[in-house]
Amino acid sequence: MFNKVRLLLFSFILAIISLPAISQEYSRIEAFSFSIDPQGMSSDTVQSSIEYFDNSGNRTRMKEIWWNNGWYTKMQYFDTSGFLYRKTLMINDSAYYVETTYELDDRGNIITEYTKSSKGENFIMAYKNEYENSMIKAAKMMFINRDKEDKKPPRGIISYSYDEYGRLVKKDEKFSDEKDISTSYTYYNKGMVRTEQRKDHLNDKEFVIEYNYNEDDKISLTRTLSADEVTSVTSYSYQNKLLVRQETALPDGTKQIVMFFQYK
Repeated sequence: MFNKVRLLLFSFILAIISLPAISQEYSRIEAFSFSIDPQGMSSDTVQSSIEYFDNSGNRTRMKEIWWNNGWYTKMQYFDTSGFLYRKTLMINDSAYYVETTYELDDRGNIITEYTKSSKGENFIMAYKNEYENSMIKAAKMMFINRDKEDKKPPRGIISYSYDEYGRLVKKDEKFSDEKDISTSYTYYNKGMVRTEQRKDHLNDKEFVIEYNYNEDDKISLTRTLSADEVTSVTSYSYQNKLLVRQETALPDGTKQIVMFFQYK
């Protein structure tokens, strides 16, 4: 059951990450969610998210999660091209604070990741990107400090594979401890993602997400499977082509998360 709940929460996190794009008619999205037990009562976790543009077109996303023992706030800052250039995490009213900023190469891919925390945990992750036919094929990762480069071998290598249409079909993340994460994608004829398969040997997880779309090519239903067993199902409801409700549940009815969206 614990693994089922973890996959359910992972499906919900994916949904948070892929909040609907704000059209020019709206400058703000508000999302609120809560989990429900089998008796229909709200459980101990509540989440909210706000996403908005400033006058220059830069986007900010704020997510808050509350539970019995505390809460945390996650902020994400995007530029006008949609790149995430800064993020922060605050737990229990600044008791613990983490900030990460990014530097890009001239093709828009990360080359340096700077992280610092309120506990003095500062480090830099450097990426050496390799390209082929303008597509990124590999990124070598290594930790460096602020004074000198770490002389140890790269901490990991990320490699990318594409199909004949330039669509990403596989992403492999291999780490120096011989653990790896592999993510594969298949597509419908229109180009939308059909399946996403993730083999995470770092955290000992493996699952597949199946995507279904409505007549407007918007996601209508996703199913998450582990060992050929459905672990969660998420449905999406729209009004005027805008996502207004998202509902994720375990098939056995032991857990449910409902999210509502408002546009302003």
